[in-house]
Amino acid sequence: MKNSLKKLFLLLVFGIACTSAFAQVKMYENNRRPKTVKTNTRQNKILDILEEAEVQVVPDGQIAVVDGTYKKGVFIKGREIGISPYIISRYEVTQEFYQLVMNTNPSRFKTENGNENIERRPVENVNWYDAIVFCNELTKIVMDESDCVYTISNIKYDGAKKIESADVVCDLNKAGFRLPTDVEWEFAARGGIGGGWDFPYAGGDKPSKVSFSQQNSGDVTHQVGLKEPNAIGLYDMSGNVSEWCWDWYGTLHAETVDNPMGPDKGTYRVARGGNFSTDAFTRLEVTYRTNNLMPNFVNDHLGFRICRSADTE
Repeated sequence: MKNSLKKLFLLLVFGIACTSAFAQVKMYENNRRPKTVKTNTRQNKILDILEEAEVQVVPDGQIAVVDGTYKKGVFIKGREIGISPYIISRYEVTQEFYQLVMNTNPSRFKTENGNENIERRPVENVNWYDAIVFCNELTKIVMDESDCVYTISNIKYDGAKKIESADVVCDLNKAGFRLPTDVEWEFAARGGIGGGWDFPYAGGDKPSKVSFSQQNSGDVTHQVGLKEPNAIGLYDMSGNVSEWCWDWYGTLHAETVDNPMGPDKGTYRVARGGNFSTDAFTRLEVTYRTNNLMPNFVNDHLGFRICRSADTE
């Protein structure tokens, strides 16, 4: 790690030894402090949603270091990863939330489903670019345009007026909302420093208790937050809708790296978590990385979850 980081007395080790079933996480101080989120008066309901939903995964002023021991996922054997402070939503972005920010709801599943709240079903039918634009628009509403993480240029639209292609640059030093990186998503799904690293699914080893999948969904999405959360209070990280991440899909190598963001270029963007039509015993695991979704791909299985860097200048 960087010389400016001072080791805390806190040492978090999952298991007595670092085996294939556990990861070793160490916490280090970081001299940087988070930027305060400004609360303007527009869309008070959006601010209420954010206040309820945000969960800090890595504490301010610290760095989580994971010594990988796994065969799958991003924490593979021989790979040491440093993760800076960040905050993630405990829920997938809902149709209500998306409508408030974007003034539209592209979702397929907008009808009643038993006693569930329709507006609290996850938004879907969004491509990767839709998620990126949402993050910037949300940032403009509750922060400043200067806080936007993404710079989008060379935009080309398809016949449905969706972004077909664009150049997108990501600056993790900005305070605004964004998609989690592949590493941030898996770290949060596993339970961060809260435990549960031996579970195959986010929050447990029984998929029916923590997820909506092919086995129990009725082939539709469901209101977020109905299943059991993981160790840090995140819901539906296995199942319901698959979630876009920032990274281009690529081969991972054993290395020591801070805040990895995937390859500089590629064909497919990573999606995580599986969905309501996924077999519970194949693609809902926290280690599974979807590897065949182009960023302009749209279907009713795909949604997203937002996060933001907590230690920004």
